[in-house]
Amino acid sequence: MAEALQRQELAEVKREIAKVEAKIEDPTITEEEKRLWRAVLLELMKTKINVWDMVAAVRQAVRAEFDAQLPANEIQPFSGVSKSAAYGLLGKLDITAIDGSIIAEDELKVPKDTDTCGDFTWSSGDENTETPALLRHHKHQLERLGVRFGRDGYAVYDVHSYVSDGLTIQVGNKEYEGIFDGCVAPYGLMDCSAITQCRIVYVHIKPPGTLDECEGQAIMVLLAANAYAPSPVLLDCTDGVIHNLYALRGGELIRWKGLAPTTAYYMQARHLQSLPNLSKRSLTLDEVPEPQQGWMRRLRLW
Repeated sequence: MAEALQRQELAEVKREIAKVEAKIEDPTITEEEKRLWRAVLLELMKTKINVWDMVAAVRQAVRAEFDAQLPANEIQPFSGVSKSAAYGLLGKLDITAIDGSIIAEDELKVPKDTDTCGDFTWSSGDENTETPALLRHHKHQLERLGVRFGRDGYAVYDVHSYVSDGLTIQVGNKEYEGIFDGCVAPYGLMDCSAITQCRIVYVHIKPPGTLDECEGQAIMVLLAANAYAPSPVLLDCTDGVIHNLYALRGGELIRWKGLAPTTAYYMQARHLQSLPNLSKRSLTLDEVPEPQQGWMRRLRLW
């Protein structure tokens, strides 16, 4: 209730700010009047900051109370971690969340002669039933962009049923566990090894669900996949039409949100082709470039 009231107050302040900004942009007022309106705007901005700090404090208090009620050995599934809880966990791990469309926008550039990739059309089945078809769709799009599948290349693995044999990470006194829907890993592996040798992992959500609903799960899957894998893992959270890509680099989690299929699959293809030995079945951490080794070794200490 307290947070709701604070958010209502914050919304009112935002509306007042919008009104004042419109006044400042009014070409009919004098410079003196603009100066006065700027002073009003400054005070409103200070109010906004104070209210936002109070919202954050209330949220933190509620989260602390909730955490205190959980048993120390509580195991939480990745799918049960909310977006806010996942971002809170990143803070505890000193990982900064980055907007890739701003910081890494160059990676979104696709050459003009790149084949156009398509959307996935869902049938009447649920997510589990449709997973094999969507994974085949991923493979087909990557093949169009030059990714090699088969011997000396990659394969796509359906591992969504490995819930009890999935990945587990521990942060503080809490454990989190889960699995992804599928992955791209070197050809010829058994599913159990593909999980820990993954190069790209997929988290699917069927419309009318939204990608925002599974962002907490996506972040947890990315953390776990990178903690187990021998090289950096790229995650694609998708409904078959829209793609959110996530990557860990050093102390940063980078998210590229709302990508079209061609951009998303082009980035995935480039990731799979970034090192000549990424399709090696028994790749070890020592075989990837030294800068990546450093931060990936840190993940294994959780």
